[in-house]
Amino acid sequence: MLPTNAVTVRRDTRTDKLTPALLQPAMPRRSAKPPRFYKRWPVRVAAIIVVIAAITFVVILRMHSTTTPAPPQSPIPKSISSQVHIPLYYPSTLPAGLTVDKNSFRVPAPDVVVFAIQSPDGRLSVSEQAMPGPGKLNINDFLKTNVLDSVASLSTLGQVTIGHLADGTRFGSLVTGSWIIVVGPQQVTANDVRDIINAMSPVS
Repeated sequence: MLPTNAVTVRRDTRTDKLTPALLQPAMPRRSAKPPRFYKRWPVRVAAIIVVIAAITFVVILRMHSTTTPAPPQSPIPKSISSQVHIPLYYPSTLPAGLTVDKNSFRVPAPDVVVFAIQSPDGRLSVSEQAMPGPGKLNINDFLKTNVLDSVASLSTLGQVTIGHLADGTRFGSLVTGSWIIVVGPQQVTANDVRDIINAMSPVS
């Protein structure tokens, strides 16, 4: 049994000498290679970037799908619009009390569409037809001859004429891609006819 103050020795195999073990403590060997964390961090960062990009793409896609409204459906029935080859128009807004009769659309002649607007003062008729060709009816001459107390103006779509016929029928005309005519009973005001004309918007 060694005494308590004895020094443990070991043999150095290179010099064949006994060396006190306390004088040569075993030192841990440091690896020259970098820790695994430093070797893998570029891969981890790249993976995080890919995930963030994917999430951003999904969020943008959902925002776009929820904020982009679907194209509005044409208010003129397809069964009507498919029969004509003229630009069609529809009143986007109407004065209070006026409504379009959605069951009144007809094609009474080639490239002519008619429908009705109901008002508290009576029923108005709207016709949309192709512009007269050369040698046929002259619209300006027709308006000067048949429309009394006419008031002419320009809208964003074209020339507007408001007046009445000889029998008192209210009359409105819009010369644009098509010739739009609005007629109604005497009880209908000229302002209502003008508002209907000015509310016309192209239908895709």
